[in-house]
Amino acid sequence: MKKTITMLCIAALPAFISVQAQNKPEPVTKQEKQQAIETINKLLIADYIYPQVADKMVSTLSTNLKKGNYNSITDPFEFAEKVTADLVSVSNDRHFIIQIDPDWVHDSKQAISAKDSLEMANRDISEFRKDNFGFKDVKILNGNIGYLNLIGFCPTSYAGETAVAAMGLLGNTDAIIIDLRENGGGDSGMVQLLASYFFDEAPRVLVGFYDRKTNQTEHDYNLQYLPGKRMPAKNLYILTSRGTFSAAEGFTYIMKNRKRATIVGENTGGGAHPVEREIVNDRFTIRIPASRPIDPVTKTDWEGAGIAPDIAVPVKDALVAAQIKALGDLAAKTTDNQAYLWGIDILKGRQNPVTIDIETLKTYAGKYGQRNIVLENGSLYFQKGEGEKHKLIPVGRDVFLLEDIDDMKIKMVVENGRAAALNRLFDNGDSRLDKRDE
Repeated sequence: MKKTITMLCIAALPAFISVQAQNKPEPVTKQEKQQAIETINKLLIADYIYPQVADKMVSTLSTNLKKGNYNSITDPFEFAEKVTADLVSVSNDRHFIIQIDPDWVHDSKQAISAKDSLEMANRDISEFRKDNFGFKDVKILNGNIGYLNLIGFCPTSYAGETAVAAMGLLGNTDAIIIDLRENGGGDSGMVQLLASYFFDEAPRVLVGFYDRKTNQTEHDYNLQYLPGKRMPAKNLYILTSRGTFSAAEGFTYIMKNRKRATIVGENTGGGAHPVEREIVNDRFTIRIPASRPIDPVTKTDWEGAGIAPDIAVPVKDALVAAQIKALGDLAAKTTDNQAYLWGIDILKGRQNPVTIDIETLKTYAGKYGQRNIVLENGSLYFQKGEGEKHKLIPVGRDVFLLEDIDDMKIKMVVENGRAAALNRLFDNGDSRLDKRDE
């Protein structure tokens, strides 16, 4: 069962609303507001996952309409935001959203054939492609750690090829970090595809979906056929924030409950319910949570509570914390761990530099053969000849990292209170001594 577990595969709805607002739509009338509330109430009763909560939302909207709480509103966007806020205030379900999208309404009504539906869907592709279908960044970090910054779970019909290419690039790494800090969710088919790379071929239920309308539960399994390399034993780390929502949480929940990943960052947003988009009238639509996931391990979901990280750190520090954890885990597995330990020292040093007084820094400035140590604006810089300057980060009184170079450190050799040489230390254990010019 393929469920859309948030609004769009790229969470860009506020931008969409602002663009539409520039078109200056017609004011919303009293009659339209009444009709919209009546239709929304019918849809809530028919579709919302929790019938008793639906009854409360219907009561709230009807009371607000009767009391005239919407009378002063003429801007349709303000009306949509107000009604959405009222629904969320009762349900605490942040998947609710009312939008103004007359083009979508028109196209939906016209899409009576498979060809029509395909043409309608294809109009989204150009927008999704601008964000590379959610795959914002894929690279290899120091220590052969793969990094994927995924900002949305687009449907596999659009993004499958991109997903396979990304996982192929990460296939030969020693560990993988998946960054979901800016990921607002998307399609469960992409969750199923990416999750399958981190399990073997043995069939296992990843998640079940209970559907309100059918009163049935269907299940997503790990895929038996998978392009590229499976990584069932590779260390996986997932970065989260309060903005990690819905399908992004679904992927995280699967991995955490099966002890398949270490979660690093902040508690997630707490949105579990898949949605269906419904027509309210010729320009209003509503997204209603009509089903809910059921994890076979916990027998429940993360709605309202979110997912707690294994390593809790501020969102801005999550990547470095995950890198340090990954390198430490890899170092613990082998005696040939010099590269991993070096990487940890580099990351920790940049995260926690020390302070050296300016008078001491002045004693280090000078020419050391072909290399220079330059003091500018209270900081030291390393320079070869007339080449690029690299800022030095002090991690000890006489030891420095380079801000943008990972495989070298600088150790000042001090004799009689004066720097006599600089020693270049390398990640492979080698060193090069450069004596100071007299």
